[in-house]
Amino acid sequence: MVSVYQFIVEPYLDYCSVVWDDISAQPADKLQILQNRAARVITGADYRTDTNELLTKLGWSSLKEKRNKQKALMMFKIKNGMAPAYLKDIFTRNIGRSVYNLRISRSNLALPAGGTTLIATQIFSVKTENNC
Repeated sequence: MVSVYQFIVEPYLDYCSVVWDDISAQPADKLQILQNRAARVITGADYRTDTNELLTKLGWSSLKEKRNKQKALMMFKIKNGMAPAYLKDIFTRNIGRSVYNLRISRSNLALPAGGTTLIATQIFSVKTENNC
């Protein structure tokens, strides 16, 4: 049953998640509920069982965690030259722009301001727990 979920349902939840991650909370919650229901069906647990326990038991991450990992991986590829040219060209190197040791300058990447690249700013705004 787990393999059926992983081969049929999960690809639909993960497809282009880097792009649509900036959706509002309501659609994201609906997708998470779908994953939670699948976990309940697979494990045979009742509705009162904590979903975090079910996800841990199955070895699954929440969809939000998976999307953040996908964005972090994409940024790693962009920063290290492993991404397609159309993604690498969105960002410019931020070397020598500031004399201050700012937390944001550690990545050495800068997005162009405004215009049509505003979407890229929203797509690649990775939020981490420790702000690194």
